[in-house]
Amino acid sequence: MPQPTGEPSLSTGAVLRYWLPVIVALAVFCQVAVKGLRPALAEERRLEDATAVLLGRYGESVEESARLGRLLRAQRDPVLLERERRALLVNPRAPGQER
Repeated sequence: MPQPTGEPSLSTGAVLRYWLPVIVALAVFCQVAVKGLRPALAEERRLEDATAVLLGRYGESVEESARLGRLLRAQRDPVLLERERRALLVNPRAPGQER
């Protein structure tokens, strides 16, 4: 006659039912990690690179805008316009006009 050991005998089905929630959660986590997390991290890196390029272009545009604004203000300046008009009237080959 076998001696009772005090531990109940567990069937494979009982062990599987006990660990089934853990296995399902692990499978879902792996699915998210492989199909969701990696592409999201790759997209984050791509967007960071695109942001750096965009900020560079924005800085260049701001500088160009400032340069064009200064040029526009200079072209609207009546003193500069008068100087340019007089410079065009002067014949560079006339005596005393050589530079």
